[in-house]
Amino acid sequence: AWWGLTLQLRNRLTLRRRVQRVLAAGLFDARWYREQNPEVLLAGAEPVAHWFTTGCEEGRYPNPLFDPVWYLKENPDVAAAGTNPLEHYLEVGAAQGRKPHPLFDGSWYLARYPEVAEAGENPLAHFLRHGADEARDPHPLFQSDWYRADNPDLADTGLPPLLHYLSGGGEEGRDPNPLFDSDWYVEKYPDVGQQGLNPLAHYAESGAREGRQPHPLFDAAWYLDRNPDVAETGGDPLAHFLRCDPGERRSPHPLFDGGWYLERNPDVAESGANALVHYLTSGAAEGRDPNPLFDTDWYLDHYRDVADAQTNPLAHYVDRGAHEGRPPHPLFDGSWYLAQNPDVAESGVNPLAHFLAKGAEERRDPH
Repeated sequence: AWWGLTLQLRNRLTLRRRVQRVLAAGLFDARWYREQNPEVLLAGAEPVAHWFTTGCEEGRYPNPLFDPVWYLKENPDVAAAGTNPLEHYLEVGAAQGRKPHPLFDGSWYLARYPEVAEAGENPLAHFLRHGADEARDPHPLFQSDWYRADNPDLADTGLPPLLHYLSGGGEEGRDPNPLFDSDWYVEKYPDVGQQGLNPLAHYAESGAREGRQPHPLFDAAWYLDRNPDVAETGGDPLAHFLRCDPGERRSPHPLFDGGWYLERNPDVAESGANALVHYLTSGAAEGRDPNPLFDTDWYLDHYRDVADAQTNPLAHYVDRGAHEGRPPHPLFDGSWYLAQNPDVAESGVNPLAHFLAKGAEERRDPH
C-alpha cells in the first residue's frame, strides 16, 4: 500500500512538472480549450489536466494550432515511441522543423521573422502570444494582412486572421491569399468538401503534392515545367510564386503572360505588385489584358452573364468559356481553331493556350 501511494505521488508530481512546462511555454490555451470542450467545464475538470490525461488521446487540440492526431500521423517515430506529441514538439520537434498543424510552418515563420529566432522563442508559442494579433503570416500560403483587408467584418469577431479562417472562414468560401480560391477548390475537388476539410489545409497537406490546382489561373504543373529551379527545390509552386520577386516576371499560367502584362502596364511594374494579383484585384476591372489575344473589355461586353456575375473574365474563360466555345478576342475563334486542327482538339489543350505557345509560330490560322 505504501509503495502504491508513493508511486501515485511520484506520478502526480511528474504530471505537474510536465503541465507546468507546457503552460510556461504558452502552448496550452485553457480558455480556448474550455470553449471548444464545454463538457470538460461541466464535469469540473481542470482543462490542462484533462488534456494530459484524456484529451490528447481523444485528439483534442491544446490550442488552436496544434493538431495532435495530425502531428503523430506526420511523425510516426513520435507515435511509435508513445511520446506526448505536444511535449515532443516543445522539447525537440520545433527545433527539428516539424510542423504542429498543416497551416503553421515554424521553420518558415522563424526565417520570415528573424527577431523571433534570435530571441530563441518557440515559433508556435510566439505566434499564439503575439504573432496572430500582429497579423504575422503563419505559413507561406496564408497572407494575414490580405485576409484582414479582404474581410472587413473580421474586426467584429475579435479573431486573428488565421484563426478566423480555420474556425469558419474557409467553409464560408473566404480566401487565404489572392491566388487560392476556396470556393473554386471545393467545387473542383468535391472530395474535399465531402470530408469536411479546410480547403487550404488540404491543399497544403496533400493537394499540391497531388497536382491539384489552387486557382483557375495558377497551373502548378505548368509553372514547375517552366521554372525548373523551383521544381528542383521540391517546394510548393504557389508559395514560390506568391513570394518571389515580381521583377523576375514569372508567369503562373499559359494564358497569363506576366512579363507582357508588366511591359504593357509600366505603372504596375513600378509599383512592385505581383502581375496576376494586380490583374485579379483591379486590372481586369480597369480593362487591362492578360495576354495579346484575350480582350478583357470585349469579353465582358459580349458575355453579359460573366459581367453580371462579377466573375474575372480570364478565370471564366479558363474554367468554362473555352469549353463553351466562347471566343476570347474578336480575332481568335477557339471552336474554329479546334475544328481546323484536330490534333489540338484531341490533346485537350485550351485552343488559345496552344496558339500562343505553338500555333502562331507554326503559322496556324487563328480565325
